[in-house]
Amino acid sequence: MISNNTVDFAALSDKDPKAFGLLKTVYYPNFAFSKKIAAECAELTEEEVADKYLDEINAVYYTRETVPEADEKQEEKKNREKRRDARLKFVRACKLFHELLSRNDGGRASDAPVDLNAETRVLGVTPEEKKIIQPVVDKLNHKCITVDDIVAAVSTNLDLQYGIGTVDEIDHLGNRRVRSVGELLQNQLRIGMARLERLIKERMATADPMEVTPSSLINV
Repeated sequence: MISNNTVDFAALSDKDPKAFGLLKTVYYPNFAFSKKIAAECAELTEEEVADKYLDEINAVYYTRETVPEADEKQEEKKNREKRRDARLKFVRACKLFHELLSRNDGGRASDAPVDLNAETRVLGVTPEEKKIIQPVVDKLNHKCITVDDIVAAVSTNLDLQYGIGTVDEIDHLGNRRVRSVGELLQNQLRIGMARLERLIKERMATADPMEVTPSSLINV
C-alpha cells in the first residue's frame, strides 16, 4: 500500500493491467468497494444493488441525490436519470470486472502482447468487455489530483523534515534532461511562426485590402 491509498495491481491480481486499460497502480478504496459491489450482485439484481448503495456510488462520482420536488425543473429530472444510469453502469462494470479477474486465461503468458483493438479476446478481455468495465477503470485510475495525493505530498514533506526519505539534488547533472536536436529545432520553429503570425496581423491591420498580396504580408 502506498501513502496515497494506491496499491500495485500485481498485489491484487495476476492479470495484466494493460488488458483492462489500467495503470500499474490502482486506487485501493475504490477497488475494495467495487469488489463489495460485485459480491452483492451474486445475490441481488444490478438495480437492487444500485439502489442499496446509492449514496456510496454517488460519493465515488462526487455527486449527491436530491429529494424530488413538485415544481422540479426538467433539467434536474434529466440529471437524476443520468445519475441513475451512471450508478447502473458502475454496478455492471464492477460485476464484470471482478468476473474477468477470476476468469482463467488458459495459462497464457503474462508477457504476451496486448492488442486492445483486436476483435478477439486478449488476456481475458474483449473490446466489448473493456467498454463495459470502463466506468470502474476510470475510478481505479484517477486522472486528476485527489485529496489523498495532497495528503501524501504533505506527508512526504513532513518525513523529509525528520530525515525520512531522500531528496534529489535538482542541480545535479544526472537530474537534467538532455533535449534532442529535433526538440530544439521544434522550439525555434514555433518561435519563428509566432513572430511571423504577429507580423502578418500587424500588416493586415494597416494594409489596403484592395492592394494587399500574400507576398507583401509574408515578406520579411
